[in-house]
Amino acid sequence: MVMVGALAISIIWSILLVLDTTKAAIRPVNRTIDDTYGDEKTGVPPKYFPLSVGVWANQDNNGRIRPDPVHAFKNTFMSSTYHPEYGNTSVTFDFVDVMKFPDPSGSAIYIYFTTVDDSREYITSKTECNFTIDGHKKGYYNHDPDLLNPGFQYKQLVFFDEHLTNGPHTFSIVTSGLSYHVYTNFDYAMYTTEEEIIEPPATTQPPSSPPPSTTPSTTPSTTPSTSRSNNASLIGGIVGGVVSFVAVIILLIWILLRKPSKRRHQVEDPPPYYSANSNGIPWTIQSSSSKGATESRNVTSTVLARINFFSKRSTAAEHARRWSSAPHNTEQEELRSQRQNQLTERLRVMMEEMQVLQDDLCQESMTLDPSDNQGNISDSGLMLRAQIMNMEGQITQLRELFQSSWAMGLTDDPPPEYTL
Repeated sequence: MVMVGALAISIIWSILLVLDTTKAAIRPVNRTIDDTYGDEKTGVPPKYFPLSVGVWANQDNNGRIRPDPVHAFKNTFMSSTYHPEYGNTSVTFDFVDVMKFPDPSGSAIYIYFTTVDDSREYITSKTECNFTIDGHKKGYYNHDPDLLNPGFQYKQLVFFDEHLTNGPHTFSIVTSGLSYHVYTNFDYAMYTTEEEIIEPPATTQPPSSPPPSTTPSTTPSTTPSTSRSNNASLIGGIVGGVVSFVAVIILLIWILLRKPSKRRHQVEDPPPYYSANSNGIPWTIQSSSSKGATESRNVTSTVLARINFFSKRSTAAEHARRWSSAPHNTEQEELRSQRQNQLTERLRVMMEEMQVLQDDLCQESMTLDPSDNQGNISDSGLMLRAQIMNMEGQITQLRELFQSSWAMGLTDDPPPEYTL
């Protein structure tokens, strides 16, 4: 039973190790959506509105404001200048946060712009827009250009939300309802998801840059934390450890419950033992109860003590030693040894049968009514007694055969009372 339990524990532990290894290979990653090349996994690009020619332009056709694309993500960007007559301008894209082991704080989305500080007259470099997720406004951004320090700020984090629900989302950058011109330069977005990887993509950690001189209502001051990538592995390890512990406890309980109740009873209530007076009768059966008290009752003389014949008379081994010094040849010695072993085996079998009969008689005696002082015994007890006495005679006879000429290898004719 112990070996079976150990084998079961080994199998369960191996399965859990395989499952835990599979979980460790699934890690959260940051996936990007470029302004031109779109989602790095699906390749779907953002949608720009309105579709009128000249509203949105890429790094090759961006009018009088010319940021250097070398400093932009993947060397691309998409820009537009909002006019009140447009009604609104927008950038929209879809993404899916699929987290098998979601971060307790939720999934995340990050938006990056290129901002401009241009002091030239009639050049619009002010940026202002709203951010919506699934049609709900989530943030606002405003950048007033620093006219005393003209220049460009690349890969500026202008919005983030780290508390998204797990699942598909639609994100929009919208400028609308303004009576003045506004400049928007969208570089890329980044969101968290989960996939089987060996190492994170090299482009998932954006380089640091000076903070923008802006006043957004939800302007973040830091880049996304890289510690989020370890959450899934940590949770997976904890779950695997808890499952392993529970499985071992359940298995141990099952093994304990499978133990026979008889064995537990024998530990709690030891079997009776026997004693006799100088004449051999009557026999007294004594048993210790669980409370330490001792019960005694007399039974008829038909109850026999347990007999250890080997302790009362010389054993086969003693016979062998007794005859080992006698003159003999090799063939005779081998024959003697073979027959002595044969008799020893028969004697062992009969002794075991004798023990079984004595145990049965003991149980039969224990069922007698303690209030009965007549020493009566049941029919089955009488039968057991007769069998024990008969077997005692057979054992005595078998022991005497150890000294016969046949058992010593001196003749091939067995004694008439011995059957091969």
